[in-house]
Amino acid sequence: MLRAHASDGGGYWLVDAPDGRCVVTHDDASRVPGGPTAEQALREVLAKPASAVIAGVGDGRVLGLVASRPVGVQGSTSAVYLCEPDLDRLMAALSVADLTGPDGPIAHAAVYWFVGERWGVTYREALGPDPWLPLPDIHARLGVGDAAERVWQETVAARAIAARAALETASAWSVSEEIADAVAWEGGLGRAPRALLITSRFTTVVRHSIVAAARGFASHGWETLVCTERADHERLTHEAVVGAIAAFRPDLILAVNYHRHHFAGVPDGVPFVCWIQDDMLHLIEPGAGARLGERDFVMSAWAHRYVKEWGYPADRCVVVSRMIENLAPRLPPSDDEPTDDLVYVSSHSGAPSVILEQLIRVAGTHTAQGRAAVRAGRALIGIYARGGSVAEARGVRTLLSEASVAEGVDRPDPAWLSRVGELLALHLNNPLYRQQGLAWAARVARVRGRTLAVYGPGWDRHPEFAPFARGPVAPGGDLVRVTRSGRFNLRLEPYPAMCHQRLIDAVAAGGFVLSRRLSPGEEPEAHYASFFLERLAGRASSDRQVAELLDDDARLEWHRLTDGLCAVFPQMRSMDVTAHFTKRLREGTMVDYIHSAHTPRFFETVFDDPASLGALVDRFLADPGEREAIAGAQRASVVARFSYENGLRVMLDAIVARLGLRATVVLGGEV
Repeated sequence: MLRAHASDGGGYWLVDAPDGRCVVTHDDASRVPGGPTAEQALREVLAKPASAVIAGVGDGRVLGLVASRPVGVQGSTSAVYLCEPDLDRLMAALSVADLTGPDGPIAHAAVYWFVGERWGVTYREALGPDPWLPLPDIHARLGVGDAAERVWQETVAARAIAARAALETASAWSVSEEIADAVAWEGGLGRAPRALLITSRFTTVVRHSIVAAARGFASHGWETLVCTERADHERLTHEAVVGAIAAFRPDLILAVNYHRHHFAGVPDGVPFVCWIQDDMLHLIEPGAGARLGERDFVMSAWAHRYVKEWGYPADRCVVVSRMIENLAPRLPPSDDEPTDDLVYVSSHSGAPSVILEQLIRVAGTHTAQGRAAVRAGRALIGIYARGGSVAEARGVRTLLSEASVAEGVDRPDPAWLSRVGELLALHLNNPLYRQQGLAWAARVARVRGRTLAVYGPGWDRHPEFAPFARGPVAPGGDLVRVTRSGRFNLRLEPYPAMCHQRLIDAVAAGGFVLSRRLSPGEEPEAHYASFFLERLAGRASSDRQVAELLDDDARLEWHRLTDGLCAVFPQMRSMDVTAHFTKRLREGTMVDYIHSAHTPRFFETVFDDPASLGALVDRFLADPGEREAIAGAQRASVVARFSYENGLRVMLDAIVARLGLRATVVLGGEV
């Protein structure tokens, strides 16, 4: 049964089908369809980025609409399936619209033609078994009528049969004796272990990192397959993923920011790694960690947060630093001098006022919780308007908690506070913090007559930073060139420094980076943590033991570092500092310092405000040799520590240990 929701007044109707399809049909099957009213009805629905089948070409007018389908995110296009059993009518229709040219519907890869008396058979054979081709969301019945519905039902049935066959094959592989042996990744397999890496071509950083990870696996002797769309009109469906598992038979599956349960039908037997690069809401929703199975793992630079804050199982969360490809120790010389003084790369170009309006529309003000979220958002914007900032997510959660009390929310749910607090931190505080630092950079550039170049989507529409916009930049070679085109690359994000991919990439590319200081305690805590890990961890668990362990010089250094720490955190004066850090080490909250310690001389390149940023610019413009020396030392540290080879080794070793497998693995030697 179809339910009408609109009519154009000329006999053509837009109706909703129970399965979610939008159907364009007409109420007089006896007349020749496809005239001006059909064109009007189709123009409305074809303006949406959705796949469509046009069952009947009518008088040809509708064909002109196919050439102007919208382009979506990252160049995605929508498939169009043109069906016409009457060849004479098709020839007449082709004379009405110009469909030629490399991007015209005749040659375009996203447009499929099914014509002649066997059109239904070829349609079903093309779409039925191929899970990458999207089933159409829009159905235009312009003369084919009941036949189009019958072929649609047959195609859906064929797709279901193919999906069941793929699922049976994938499931059989996941419980086979071979996968039981293969998950050990032992040398006796007689073949290389296989890793299936899932991504979408409609991403930028994620796709780039998956391709780099594939090269990292390959360097260890693994065979890899990147499961992604082959063309701009294809879609990464659950059935496509299961089909890839059935065909490739992987020993390990890896996806960025998605767990196994986000892909319906992925069998449990194959180890699955969710590589968390962003704190997306579906990763921190209540119960997300509890849904992980025995062979589900998390890999992230801040995996410990998922254990501590969101209840993920500690034995399946692996802390792996941000990774870069194993670049040559020395960079090739650049032929060009830097063309810009200050360079910033970011996609967080939304104006905070616009983001707040979006928040109001989403959260609404009809509930106390919605009003609390909006109140917290306005409070955040007010803090920055007064020159302040909020550097950490817990500060945002505090604002939300206070707003909840003010709006009369009785005992706000901790899970709601955490989830909405993260949303506010990511989508509102994050751009506020970055753009505050960017405003400082703009001020420094103007005062000194220097240039500022801002790369990323949307900056050309920002009311303050549009004059500095240079457009998007792709990861890889283009980003390396942009990095090396600037005398100073800016890192303005509210994250621990070495957990941010852009900083590591910029340093590895040979860029010189100036970073906004995260907090006053960042430097003294980093220095103390470094001393503790090098000299005290495992040897002393209390301040009294430190006094007995160290010689006079080392004891003086320890006192100096402890005093610096207590100057920023006065409450620590009454604490046993060594016992405190021993406890943190045991609980896993020192992993940032273990895996992602700051680069050499990092704290010589940090700033807190426009004045300190300006002072750094003046200092290093006057001494380019010192700038190059720091950049060289930092790059050597990053290249040595943050390679994909090292990071993947840590992850694979952790999985081997968790699954209780033998130590000899196909990973270039002994564990």
